[in-house]
Amino acid sequence: GGGGGGGGGARLRVRALSPGFGRGLRAVLEVDANVLTASDTGELYYLYYAGIEHAGRGRVLGVWYYHRSNHQLAEPNDTITSINVVEAGAESDAWDATPPAGPTSRRGRFDWRLRGGWLVDSAFGEHVRWHARGGLRWMTPLRWGRVRPYVLGEAEAGDVSRRTWALGALTDAGIEARLEYRSDDQYFGKDRTALLITIGRLF
Repeated sequence: GGGGGGGGGARLRVRALSPGFGRGLRAVLEVDANVLTASDTGELYYLYYAGIEHAGRGRVLGVWYYHRSNHQLAEPNDTITSINVVEAGAESDAWDATPPAGPTSRRGRFDWRLRGGWLVDSAFGEHVRWHARGGLRWMTPLRWGRVRPYVLGEAEAGDVSRRTWALGALTDAGIEARLEYRSDDQYFGKDRTALLITIGRLF
């Protein structure tokens, strides 16, 4: 959780993996719940996906069903905005590690995600049927004791768009602090951006 820019934010992200089956396959379910307050209205939104993955050789391949829904936090309303996407793609095997594992070289370490898919339905008019999500994280080679700084960028594009840019620091024990900027077409508030300083714990 954290705050800044006239509001506060909180996030709870839970990820579950099944035991392996078949030839290196596994099932995955991730739920990412977010709260963001502002002077005009608050946001309560969920991002979740479920799918089948194959991990090996430093990367993860998979197919997933991705859903995003947004609600007003405290004010009564009858509108819930959502998108549903069938997607496929790949990511580095450390992208979702908590905390990010693995050694860093003299140039640090790059972790990445790239997914593309087809929009099943949307509350935004379905003007664009393609959908894409991606991210890049650079764990710098710098280290202060047990603390490692990093730079992160994530983007989502299609019928709606979303961006996150962050500068952060992560300890070996999984304590994380970061300055992040969010831009999101799916927010209900007049201001579709947020600047936050957050502190979290990764398990």
